[in-house]
Amino acid sequence: MKLSKIIVIISLFVLSFGFVACQDQVLNKNPKNVYSSKALWNSPNLAESYLNKVYQGVGQFGIRHGNSPREMPSSATDEAMQRGNHGIWTLNKGNISPSNLGDFNIWSPDYKEIRRANVFLKNIDDVPGLSASKIKTMKAEAKFIRAKLYANLVNWYSWWQGPHNGVPLVTKPLKTSSNFKGMQRASYSDIVNFIVKECDAAAKNLPNKWPADQWGHITKGAALALKSEILLYAASKRHNPSMDQSKWKKAADAAKAVIDMGQYHLKSVQTAEDYAGIFLNGGTHPGIILARPYDPQHLSHYWMDKMNSPNGYLGWGGNCPNQGFVDKYEMKNGMKITNPNSGYDPQHPYENREIRFKGDVLYNNRMYRGRKTQFYDGGLDSKSGPQGWNTSPTGYTLYKFIDPNTNFHKTASPTPYIIYRIAEIYLNYAEAEYHLGNESMARKYVNKVRERVHLPDITSTGNQLLQDIRHERTIELAFERNFRWCDVRRWEIAPQTANKDYIKIDIKKLGPDKFSYSTSTAMPRTFNKRNYSLPIPLDEIQKTSLKQNPGY
Repeated sequence: MKLSKIIVIISLFVLSFGFVACQDQVLNKNPKNVYSSKALWNSPNLAESYLNKVYQGVGQFGIRHGNSPREMPSSATDEAMQRGNHGIWTLNKGNISPSNLGDFNIWSPDYKEIRRANVFLKNIDDVPGLSASKIKTMKAEAKFIRAKLYANLVNWYSWWQGPHNGVPLVTKPLKTSSNFKGMQRASYSDIVNFIVKECDAAAKNLPNKWPADQWGHITKGAALALKSEILLYAASKRHNPSMDQSKWKKAADAAKAVIDMGQYHLKSVQTAEDYAGIFLNGGTHPGIILARPYDPQHLSHYWMDKMNSPNGYLGWGGNCPNQGFVDKYEMKNGMKITNPNSGYDPQHPYENREIRFKGDVLYNNRMYRGRKTQFYDGGLDSKSGPQGWNTSPTGYTLYKFIDPNTNFHKTASPTPYIIYRIAEIYLNYAEAEYHLGNESMARKYVNKVRERVHLPDITSTGNQLLQDIRHERTIELAFERNFRWCDVRRWEIAPQTANKDYIKIDIKKLGPDKFSYSTSTAMPRTFNKRNYSLPIPLDEIQKTSLKQNPGY
């Protein structure tokens, strides 16, 4: 069944919020779109539709805000600033607490999705009419999704100290009679081992590729990619302070397993539009390992374009690139803008920048949707525009992920949500090989990513090579998923990146296509040591007696 077409909408009474779960209930008479538990697990079609619901756990473009994802994880980092205080400023100002989470309650929604996967795994073996091989594949899909949810939870909530520094590991549906007060957090290493085991098991029962009409289903490559990611994070300084080489070897081997499939490769791009197209046409791009396809019932596809387009186009100017992050993009010649030989001109800041900058960021005076953008003072895309309250606070909006040919006022965005791609795996492998002392191999795979966008090869060694690997990862994976959040924490550089204020570009129009550019502070940011992790919601602590993260 194609994931973008859910045949039956199931309303179940087996929903949970956090750890509190309601037991199944059966009504004497069911509406036509409501099914009892007994009916559900006696129908192959309904069971498959339930699996489609489990697929919600693979992720979406932003953090949930009611029914719509407004903030992207990027706006919890130095990548971007969220327009308007929808709760994320609580985190960026260092004030987040167990009772004041803003919009950053990832805990409850993710455990709700985990319970859905647990319900499926508990019942699918007993569904009549499904072949043994079909059941194995469906279980592998659900196990992957559950493992990915646990990876997400430890990335947001794990702490590096103590025996219970991970999250609770729940593999069966909980009932109201369950002993929530006895709930404990598993260790980070226990969660990592669980994820690796689940990925290995899933990979054995998943196809390398699905038919075109089932694009978006979990593949073997996706399972191996998740394994690569979690082992890379586990090998990093935050969770591996002794830098145990055996952990880096596992990370390298896991990344190489994806590469050795020979199924995914980078495709050279010639223009910024070509690069941006990778994220609009995930189903046809050879570098995409897993993406969540467009689903008209999945609201993030509507909100993504409207939320992140400029004010002058009646967009909401949502997650706006930070000037400090914009400055990280190189020139076409491969030099940083801080290099006096780079050719960078602060009064023509967007000229001769690398392809990925123009594929990621929408900036002033760029042709877009039939006219040039006007982020300058008094322009249509400034606070003087038609909806001034929706103005970008930094002078930029996203270009990456946004389809300029979609009328977001009338139709949902068809953009897929890309989860894994081969560029990430190359960078995982490069980083792991560096820490194993194989610098030539590390440079080789970093340069594969750079060559695809026509940047010169890096030739560095030693610590400079490590910094170049990190830089390449920062730019290549910009604004995607929660990479930046995870990377600055596992590298233990969050005190440097998250204590820097958000910076905006101030633009004044001097004449036709002539502007002056300067910068100023858009919003101060504060990072406390406790902000390495999110706090567990207070209500979850109260009903479970779980140990809270340090500092909260």
